[in-house]
Amino acid sequence: MAYLAVRFNRARLIASGELMLALSCFVTAAPYFIYGPGTHLLAKKVGSQAATNLQFCSETDVHSAECNSSALESSATVWPAVICLVFGSFMRGLGYTCYIVVGLPYLDDNAQ
Repeated sequence: MAYLAVRFNRARLIASGELMLALSCFVTAAPYFIYGPGTHLLAKKVGSQAATNLQFCSETDVHSAECNSSALESSATVWPAVICLVFGSFMRGLGYTCYIVVGLPYLDDNAQ
């Protein structure tokens, strides 16, 4: 980034970093809009109640009635959502890097 700051217009680099940050917010929020809110994560049922929250099952509890293997197979990880979150975090890191590496020296040079 510092190499680009010397070669190109720093104000445009800062603006492109901020646009990348805004786009990363939409990419990170995309799983919520595609798959809906994860309301099943809010409650943990304990005891004799029917357990539908399979994310609380450990590998040692797979053979119990609440966490049988067929139920675990039906609640597989949604990999496109995970990829959206990772890619959004990567983009956010690039945007913040551009903001810090290019933006703070730019402000320092132009302060009076």
